[in-house]
Amino acid sequence: MKQISRLLSALLILTLLFLSGCEKRPEGVSGESQIRFTESSLDSSVTYLPADFETLYPGKKKLVWLLNDNALGNDPAVFMRLNELLEQRGYDFAVQGVLVNSGAIYSQVSEDEFDSAYQNFVRQWIESGKQADLFMTDVTRGQPESNKYIRVTDYFVKNKLSLPLDDYLQTEKGKELYEAIDPRIWRKNSYENQVYGVSNYLLGSFRYLEVNKAMAEKYGVTPEDLQKDLWELEDILKRVYEGEGGRITPYLCSTAWNVEALPYEYVTTAVGCPIEGEATSFCNIYEEEYVQKLFRTIRRYKELGYLQAGVNMAKTGLMSDAYECNGDNVFIFATANKYREELPVLEENRSYRNIIAMEDEGPVYENCEPFPIWNIQTSHFSRISGAMQANCISARSEQADEAFEMLYLAYTDEEIANLLFHGVEGRNYEVQDGYAVELKESEMEDDDQSLFYSPRYYMSPISNCFLTLPKNFINMEEPQAKASAYANQNANTKDSCLEGFYFDPSSVQDKIDAMDAVLAKVEYAGLWTGTCEDVDGTLQKLNEELKAAGIEEVVSAANAQLEAWKSN
Repeated sequence: MKQISRLLSALLILTLLFLSGCEKRPEGVSGESQIRFTESSLDSSVTYLPADFETLYPGKKKLVWLLNDNALGNDPAVFMRLNELLEQRGYDFAVQGVLVNSGAIYSQVSEDEFDSAYQNFVRQWIESGKQADLFMTDVTRGQPESNKYIRVTDYFVKNKLSLPLDDYLQTEKGKELYEAIDPRIWRKNSYENQVYGVSNYLLGSFRYLEVNKAMAEKYGVTPEDLQKDLWELEDILKRVYEGEGGRITPYLCSTAWNVEALPYEYVTTAVGCPIEGEATSFCNIYEEEYVQKLFRTIRRYKELGYLQAGVNMAKTGLMSDAYECNGDNVFIFATANKYREELPVLEENRSYRNIIAMEDEGPVYENCEPFPIWNIQTSHFSRISGAMQANCISARSEQADEAFEMLYLAYTDEEIANLLFHGVEGRNYEVQDGYAVELKESEMEDDDQSLFYSPRYYMSPISNCFLTLPKNFINMEEPQAKASAYANQNANTKDSCLEGFYFDPSSVQDKIDAMDAVLAKVEYAGLWTGTCEDVDGTLQKLNEELKAAGIEEVVSAANAQLEAWKSN
């Protein structure tokens, strides 16, 4: 049915191209990525900040910055302060932010189209002739049918919306901007050896062990002792378990500790390539000895009383015993990059106000007392996807020079970077002991004003977060020496063996869908939590179902594309 639908879509697109004079689409842009929004929805889905721009800045050049509202709050005072700083620095332009209401545009598309809704909105905004000198990309898939995130920079380049920045980066300011950002990030924002976007992120995806420092010191456990595979920790877990008389859980395994935490690069959730060494070939990871040994270890620790799975499984009925955490009854808490992706890895010790990762509905556990922990990085690599948000200059901007000046300031000027990330000091946040602490509405004199809320996560695409004040976050603190800590982490992040490789799933998409349906079955979730009593039997059944779903054809297709990529 899907194939018939795609064929009809292709025929429709060809017909439209013919009727419009056979205008050729840029290579790589599929008809399936062209979600349409009405003219009225374009207007009703944005907020202009400040709305009275012409009254406030008569005679000034207007620079419009199109942004996803998930990255920025809605306080016009932020842009007013930004424009004050621009005037103080002698610039003849002012900036108007256009915030795209993500909820509004997502409500107009189907669930299958969520991943491309924002980028299509931006495309249609610019193509309709509306002003957007700068625009923020999104961390979404470039192809709705793809199972793997790809660089969204490519989407905007292929649609001829992004201006190449190479000439600007050869100027004095451009060279300064280039030096401020890791070269690998420039590569991730490039297409065919030209740079099209600016961003600054921590590289890599990580899995973490958060360790009760006081208990570790009591039993002579060092961070180095814990940077091992799970099955190598048994002696340590046993020592702590028996030493504490069984009153604590030595190893609390979040349900986020999932396939993303395994040392493989993926083209689907079941087909991956080992990250260590050269990119050799893709395989069914559930047939790999490493993965099978991990599941056996999880089950063994569960039987010994060393392991407790995350509360999410209890909520969904997959665990019989919900776990209660009071802050001192856990030795190690393991979580995957799903929740700790951007947490800096440091040698120093810090206290967390809540040791548990955040879920969509809020903290998993309430009333957790803080205890000192070590944060242990147990793997580091740069994922193939390179899917990161960036800011681009519109290829249709009539003020590209001014747009580049704004990008230069956002990523090199500490005061402007802090403003864009945290908001207006004294209004949106205050500085306490060197940390930026958000102010709530009840703390503001002007309660009826909308407040600017700084981004929820550490990394933000709107400015250089290596320059901003450290944040006293929900359940962690950023390091005071954030810039050097982040730079050190990037320096110690290994490149993926598959950096730059992208899998085209179109020929085997039906088989990938069938595989995903198999992996979604409740009976296989217990492999990750230790509640599966017969690990080997369950793995055998899982692999039989994956083969029936077509995993061997997917592996074959992935390896054929990998060989073609390596030969080029």
